[in-house]
Amino acid sequence: AWIANLREQRLQAAGDVDFPPALQWARRPVWFSFQNMVCWGFGLPLGLLAWIGFLWVGWRMWKGEWQRHILLWGWVAFYFVWQSLQFNPTMRYQYPVYPFLAIFAGWAVIALYDRSQSLAAPGGKIASRIRINPHWNQLLAIFTAGVVLLGTYVYAFAFLGIYTSPFTRVEASYWIYQNIPGPINLHIQTENGAYNQPLPYPYDYTLRAEVPFSESFRANESGVLSEVYFASLVNPDVAVCDTTLTLELAPMTEALGQPSQGSGILLFSLSQGDFANQKSVIQLNQPFKLVAGQTYLINLELPANQGPVTLSGWLDLTIVRSDGSYLVQYVSVKDALVGATQTFTTYFTAQADGNIGEVILNQEQEIEPVSDEQTLTLKVSGSSQVVASASLSLDLGQETGGRAEGVSLVLDPPLRLDKGEMYNLTLSVESGGSGITLKGTPIANEGDWDDGLPLRVGTYDGFAGIYPLDLNFHMYLDDTPEKLARFQRILDESEYLLITSSRQWGSLPRLPERFPLVSQYYRHLLGCPDDKEIEWCYNVAQVGDFQGELGFDLVKVFQSDPTLGSLSINTQFAEEAFTVYDHPKVFVFRKTDSYDSQRVSKLLGGIDFSTVVRITPKKASSYPADLMLPAERLQEQRQGGTWSELFDTQAVYNRSQVVGVILWYLSVALLGVAVYPLVRLALPGLADRGYPLARTAGLLILAYLAWLGGSVNIPF
Repeated sequence: AWIANLREQRLQAAGDVDFPPALQWARRPVWFSFQNMVCWGFGLPLGLLAWIGFLWVGWRMWKGEWQRHILLWGWVAFYFVWQSLQFNPTMRYQYPVYPFLAIFAGWAVIALYDRSQSLAAPGGKIASRIRINPHWNQLLAIFTAGVVLLGTYVYAFAFLGIYTSPFTRVEASYWIYQNIPGPINLHIQTENGAYNQPLPYPYDYTLRAEVPFSESFRANESGVLSEVYFASLVNPDVAVCDTTLTLELAPMTEALGQPSQGSGILLFSLSQGDFANQKSVIQLNQPFKLVAGQTYLINLELPANQGPVTLSGWLDLTIVRSDGSYLVQYVSVKDALVGATQTFTTYFTAQADGNIGEVILNQEQEIEPVSDEQTLTLKVSGSSQVVASASLSLDLGQETGGRAEGVSLVLDPPLRLDKGEMYNLTLSVESGGSGITLKGTPIANEGDWDDGLPLRVGTYDGFAGIYPLDLNFHMYLDDTPEKLARFQRILDESEYLLITSSRQWGSLPRLPERFPLVSQYYRHLLGCPDDKEIEWCYNVAQVGDFQGELGFDLVKVFQSDPTLGSLSINTQFAEEAFTVYDHPKVFVFRKTDSYDSQRVSKLLGGIDFSTVVRITPKKASSYPADLMLPAERLQEQRQGGTWSELFDTQAVYNRSQVVGVILWYLSVALLGVAVYPLVRLALPGLADRGYPLARTAGLLILAYLAWLGGSVNIPF
């Protein structure tokens, strides 16, 4: 298995298999490794001096001093050339020669210093002809050493700034949570300004009159909460128009501080993933008394060293009345993420007076195995007093398409939140029909081969109820009509597009014959001019530099470069691995009011997928990227007329093969006569002065002139 694994790694690195990370190396020049070493690995000052020293040593070896330098010089030359000729000449593979190149840089300075004395010595070869002041050469050597040392130190110091600055993906994630609304958003006014705290909402959970929604949360900042913002409210039953949405907030301190009111523990094994479609009984530590019409809280939690797990099903509450009869009340547990830091909280209104002594957990879906044993704790307690509430009437009928975007509920009076304290938020509706659902702002990512945003930072998990799922372009899939339909759907549904590194836009457009759709998408998204490479446009792009054509504007760029004061070095031009791991460039695009689905379809839908060529990265270098004429050149050719229009198909030389052969022979002979003087001048040493080659030369010269004229757009 180990040998097979090595063989697989070798094939992936060689570009002979279809491996996404290998696409970046397609059509790289042989000097690519050298360029990256000098510009980014060493930095320009040390990189240039190192290779000057290497070449100087080579010259000294040529002049006879090879025995002194052959070992180090030969190792550097062999290893550098070997790695540079590999399919993936990444600069990190050149690390074994870095120390020796640094030695050559130091040798060059010392040799320059010593050379000044030897040249100026009496009897020196040059001193005998040119008067040389040795101090100038000594000063030059010292100056060169100083400039290189200082430049290298400045570059290294500036580069270290990357690691003292926020990681771009993390910085972008915090920005997303603050600026791209989730399904429920708490707008908190703090001493430092506005703060947004998005709350998750279970996917596909329908809020109905009989099934409200309750979520406990811990305040991330202290401040005044005066508004709760909803990104999107959707009514699946547009026949029911009027809906009243009510929000209630209550501190959780009192409720969670009463575990004696009723709690129970369930031990279950997830090692085999066999917890689906089971009923598990949780015995409460003591019977809990319910009063009909009162609201109660249920909390599900796991210890700090377990989870998280997702529970999806319902709870059976068996209420035993005083007369011995009982009533089973159901409480929905839909996509409940329970872990050490995620306590699932829901609430219910008792339908009868009585006591509950046990709760039955019904799990519908299989839980992914996480460890051998999990300890689920359930707590039932009385709800604390509501301290803030707000209501809003909405029309979610056919005229609005059953949707309401950007809805705010204003709390009057506002609620003071304290950082770290727990609160309970309850949403309920008063309407018939099938209820409403809450959705976060749709955001799209590029694919599974890159880190999607937002990341899990702080208490936020963007794709656990905050932002919608299934908005992933999957850029590495082959370009097909199905992929185009997916692009169209995602662009129609998304409000924001996120690009988290150069992995896709820096590699896929290198194979336009294989990824024409992706190449056009990236060009039109940013608005990269046709005379510029897509990679260059994204390397330099900042907000406002380009005008996109897909109806999305670049609104935010997160970029961390080596910086010293006001001087910043754009490292995006380096190879992919130099930036994507510790300082990738992150783009955020936002949909504008000018977005037009039909225009997008026209821009991206003109691709002929029958011409797509699926080649591996290594074979791309020997395959021309595109043999098709550009659209404007094709139009020029068509304006000149078709073959039947240019040539008379009824002419005698086109209908008679004999006449055609005779005419062809005479034409070639005439060409030979016309160019024979040139051939005679070019081949004076031949006895026949090149006469047998005259006709061939005439055909070649005529073809070359025709090709040359067409290439420079000379009409004929």
